[in-house]
Amino acid sequence: MVAVLSKKIKEQFGYLGLFLSISAWGILALLVTLIYPVNPTPQSQLKKLNKSKQSYVVEADDANMNDLSQEKQDHQQQIEIAKL
Repeated sequence: MVAVLSKKIKEQFGYLGLFLSISAWGILALLVTLIYPVNPTPQSQLKKLNKSKQSYVVEADDANMNDLSQEKQDHQQQIEIAKL
């Protein structure tokens, strides 16, 4: 890309423009490299998935327990009403 565009960039913007455009692409490449995961193995991806599934299961279990406790309370209220 630099070889194809360097002549046009140099004619329009001079050497400073050429330097700045190449530097901008270098900074972009650095940022992409920094964002890339440190250890991109499938095992680390599986660990992340398992953690998210576990947290979902815990949240679902909490919600189910709340539903069950509410059902238990409703049942006890019905028993008390039936005793009256």
